[in-house]
Parts: sequence; structure tokens; C-alpha cells
Amino acid sequence: MKTIQYETSDKGKMNMNLYYPEGDHTGKELGVVVFFFGGGWSGGTVKQFEPQAKELARLGMVVALPDYRVLSRHHTPIEAAVRDAIYSIVHLYEYAEKYCIDREKIVLGGGSAGAHIALSAVLLDSFIPQSFQYKDKIKGLLLCNPVLDTVQFAHRAEAIKKSAYQPEDLSPFHHIYRGMPDTVIFQGSADSTVPVEIAREYTKKACSLGNTCKLVEFPGKSHGFFNLRRGQIKEYYAVLGEMVQFLFEHDMFCMK
Repeated sequence: MKTIQYETSDKGKMNMNLYYPEGDHTGKELGVVVFFFGGGWSGGTVKQFEPQAKELARLGMVVALPDYRVLSRHHTPIEAAVRDAIYSIVHLYEYAEKYCIDREKIVLGGGSAGAHIALSAVLLDSFIPQSFQYKDKIKGLLLCNPVLDTVQFAHRAEAIKKSAYQPEDLSPFHHIYRGMPDTVIFQGSADSTVPVEIAREYTKKACSLGNTCKLVEFPGKSHGFFNLRRGQIKEYYAVLGEMVQFLFEHDMFCMK
């Protein structure tokens, strides 16, 4: 693992951890999956997706875990997190050769609020400068109990309350378009933080526009069921297995 820095849209610096397969990567172009941690745009840590990063890197790809600004540490609203997600992806795209990354093989993912900013980095055109060329290169989205509708979330998220934008402006559900990257949503049916009904509605709407969007429900499971914790090892590996299958089907691994 190595730590690099990327520049945020406000000209600050944030760190990003990169995980690689073993061996020499000189001259290689590897697929990359970028995971954003959850925490309600208020907290959280890059350590959330470290277990997945190590497993996927071992199979032959790069995994990036960017830090981003959150309310508790940086006193910033939700749009700062969205912009940081965009700029972290742009950094990887612009310096792909330096990091041994294939620009044609980028997958985004995350959990909860982190899944929201991953999805926002594709859907929210008003936040993506026209000079940024990565959007059409995103091959897929791996979303764990994602916040899909910030309108329904706004009344209980301080980072949204402090935003200069309307909740609709930051809501993936309100910006679905035809031709989106292939998507898998992992959702617990007993999630009281992000109700499964929203994921079902999002999936139905995305598919109605001709997109490939798969909802994988975990009966009786609550928010954060996909994390590697005591008592939910089975769920962790079930989600990881689905991720590996998706990444394999999208030719993301370098098996040489």
C-alpha cells in the first residue's frame, strides 16, 4: 500500500491509499476500483474498505481508498464530499500511467454516504467541470446500502442541512439517465437508515431507462451489514463474492 495526495476543488490536499497486487507493475495498465467510506458525510475513515482493498488487489487490480472532507473534521457540507470524490477520480485518471492504471477500466464504489458520492461523481453533471473526461470511462458502480435520495435524507443529515444547494441538486435518484454505468446495489431489507424501498424504486427507474442495475437484497440485514465485523462474516464474503464476479465480468482483473 502507498499513500498519495490529490488536490481538492478548493485547492487543498487530501490523501488517498492505493493497494496493488504483489510484484512489479512497471508498464502495466491495471483496472482500478475506487471505494469511498460511509459516515453520513460527517465522519468515517478509509479503513472501512481496507479488507476489500486487500482482497481485490491480491486478485490483480488497483484499489484506491480516498479520504475526503466531512462535517466533523473539516466543517464542510455535503457538496465538499461530492467534489472531493470527483477530484480524486480525476487525479487517478490524469496520472494513470504514473499509477499503472488503465483509463478504460475504472469502477466506483462505496458504502452509504460514500456510495452516494461515488454515484454523484457520475450523475451530478453540474458538479463535474466540462474539462473532466473520466465520466465515460466508468465501467461500473458497486454500491453498499447507498443514500440514493437526499431529499428523503435531508431532515436528519447535518451536512445536507448546511448545504448551499437544494436536496434535489445532490440526489442521484433525481438525476438518473439512460446510458449509466452498470450498477449493483447491495441492500439489507431491514435497513432503517436507508430503507430498501428506495433502492427498489431506484433500480426500477434505472432499468426502465435501459440501464443495467441489479439489486441484491439481504433479508433481515441492517445498515452496514457488508462490513467485515464479528457476527457478519458471511455477509461480508457474500458481498465480496458478488463484487468479484462483477469485476471479473467487466474484465477488471489482470490475471497474468
